[in-house]
Amino acid sequence: MCASTICATRVRGIDLADVRGRVLHGDVKAAHEAAEAGRVAPAHSSAGGSRVPHTGMRRAIARRLSESKQQVPHFYLTVDCRMDALLALRTQAKQGRPLKLSVNDFIVRAADLKPLSAIAAEITELTERAKVNRLQPAEFTGGSLTVSNLGMYGIREFSAIINPPQAAILAVGAAEQRPVVDESGELSVATLMTVTLSADHRAVVGNHRRHAGAERL
Repeated sequence: MCASTICATRVRGIDLADVRGRVLHGDVKAAHEAAEAGRVAPAHSSAGGSRVPHTGMRRAIARRLSESKQQVPHFYLTVDCRMDALLALRTQAKQGRPLKLSVNDFIVRAADLKPLSAIAAEITELTERAKVNRLQPAEFTGGSLTVSNLGMYGIREFSAIINPPQAAILAVGAAEQRPVVDESGELSVATLMTVTLSADHRAVVGNHRRHAGAERL
C-alpha cells in the first residue's frame, strides 16, 4: 500500500485494520463512495429487527472476494491429516509453560523458521492488537498465503476463497476422532483433521507443481 493510498484512507475515515490483501487508491475511492451512498437510516424488519449497512471497506472486501471467485482459476487439494502425534506433542510442549499453543501455531511453524514458542507469542500479540484496531499495514499486507481455521466452530471441512493478490489459502477443519483402517488392515479410531488448499492456477501451473503442492500439503 503506497503512501498516497494510506493518506486517502485516513482522509475518508477508512479503518486500515479492516483491510485484507493489496488495496489500491481506486479501491479506497470506491469504498468511500459506496459508504457515502449507503448512509441511510437502518430499515426495520417486520420482526422488529433492523439492518445495519456494511462499512465501505467491508463492501470493498466483499466486492474483491466476489471478483476473486469469478476471475481467479481456483483449484483445490484436500487431505486428511492424522493429528494424534501432533496433539501429543502439543500436550508435551505445554507442560511447565504458561504459553498456550494452538494447532494454528504448528501449521505456521511448518512454513517458518521461528521457534514454536515465538510463533505462538507473536500470533497471540497480533490477534489482541487486531481486536482493538492496532495493527500496522505492513502486518496484514504482502502475504502470499492465508490460513483460515474454522475447526473451533466444529466445521469438519470447507473450501476458502483466495484473497487477492495472494496465491493460495489453506482451509483448516476440526480435529475429530474418526474410524480408520490401520497399517495391519484393522479398523481403529484416530484423530483426523481435514484441510483444503485453494490455489491460483495462474501461480501454480502444470502437473509437477500440482504434485509439489500436494506433497507440501
